[in-house]
Amino acid sequence: MATSSLTPDERSLEEELQSKTKEELISLILDSKKRKVPLLSEDSEGIQQHKPQQTASSSEKQTMGAKKKQPAMREFDMSRYKRRHVALKVAYIGWDYHGLASQVDSENTIEYHLFAALKKTCLITAIDESNYSRCGRTDKGVSAFGQVIALYLRSNLTEGEGIIDESKTENNDINNNNNNDSNETAKSDGIVVESDSGPSSKKINVKNQNQKKSKPQNEIDYAYVLNRVLPPEIRVIAWTPVKMDFSARFSCLYRTYKYFFVLNGMDIGAMLNAGKRFLGEHDFRNFCKIDAENVSNFRRTMLNFEIQPTLDLQNGGNKDLYCFTITGYAFLWHQIRCMVAVLFLVGRRLETPDIIDYLLDVEKNPQKPRYDMASELPLVLYDCGFEGLNWRYELTHTKLVTHFQEYTQQLTLKNGVVGLMLSSVESVKVEQNSNTESSSKDNKERHVKLCDRPREDSLEEKQKRVNEKRQKLGIEMPAKKHKANEMDE
Repeated sequence: MATSSLTPDERSLEEELQSKTKEELISLILDSKKRKVPLLSEDSEGIQQHKPQQTASSSEKQTMGAKKKQPAMREFDMSRYKRRHVALKVAYIGWDYHGLASQVDSENTIEYHLFAALKKTCLITAIDESNYSRCGRTDKGVSAFGQVIALYLRSNLTEGEGIIDESKTENNDINNNNNNDSNETAKSDGIVVESDSGPSSKKINVKNQNQKKSKPQNEIDYAYVLNRVLPPEIRVIAWTPVKMDFSARFSCLYRTYKYFFVLNGMDIGAMLNAGKRFLGEHDFRNFCKIDAENVSNFRRTMLNFEIQPTLDLQNGGNKDLYCFTITGYAFLWHQIRCMVAVLFLVGRRLETPDIIDYLLDVEKNPQKPRYDMASELPLVLYDCGFEGLNWRYELTHTKLVTHFQEYTQQLTLKNGVVGLMLSSVESVKVEQNSNTESSSKDNKERHVKLCDRPREDSLEEKQKRVNEKRQKLGIEMPAKKHKANEMDE
């Protein structure tokens, strides 16, 4: 086309196109073809961009070119998948965390990292839409080997136990199918993670999403997928599908805690005698931190109490390392730590075993004597019992063994360093005086019996203050919702 025969608009377009790179010209042509609009059309996106009065600056051209060269990140489409009601068995070393439950003012909780991992792997979109439940709420510094949570997760399958029919869910009629997963069909197979590149943090599918829908697929190994993105102190041990009416909190049959301690000359027989008195149903208001605002029923049933040497003894470990094993239907806030604190007083011969009976008699002793709780670090939620759950370990087991072996080695090295420091200090010769030699005797003489100590306010007095505060603020009294088998801590 001769330049002299061009119209002003065509001449401007020619000059603009000549200034384009090869890649930019190809992109412009493909865009025009995709829109099915001629390049010179007034409706063409290309012609509008190349009019003289709308010519982009050189810096804008470079930015536009750079964006076109990068493939767009595709948002993961959760609607292509069904969801499944799944229970996860979780283990965590809680020493450096602010407890299990998520908190508004802290990101250093177990649930914060669990929820982040669930979103990063595109197993959920939002936790408040996932029917989330947990078995036990462990406090700051407390660990767990058998914590259980349950929620709706993205599934590869279209039918089977726990698979949710979303169309019926809207009408409060969730479809719960049979237990056979062997012939189930998947929409897609693949592990999904969130992309860290770009400000939008969109999600991508790591494996091919375009597999034939008729091809049988295995379910996602939830434990394997989540452990890839969780902190090393938190691990999902196993998973299992559960029925629609399952609750990690209210379906639990029992909970078992272990509390580790060094014997240090304490009387095991006396502590065992005292601990057995906890068995059965009692009012434990003198063995917990009273939450008068939320809890009114302090009766709990203890099923089992034991004192055992640790497995470390079989490997020539610390012969003084023991643990209490305590099983019950449910526990109050700080109940285990309060029970252990009193047991230690019995073990040191500062109290007699019948102090347990004395404190369990709330009619004679409605006010808790003041005493310090035992440390939170040796406390572990060891097991949560459920009926009919078949936990699936699959790809997880071998990796878990290796992971905890490495973690144990790190702690052994730290123990060696601290042990060297102890040996160094002990090697210093210091002349013992009479005050040092008699310190143990003085501690026993200075001990104030629990029955003679100052008392906290009674439950009724604390509840009265709570009610007065609510009335002053115009807050309506909540309905009593705590049951005898409920986990309050």
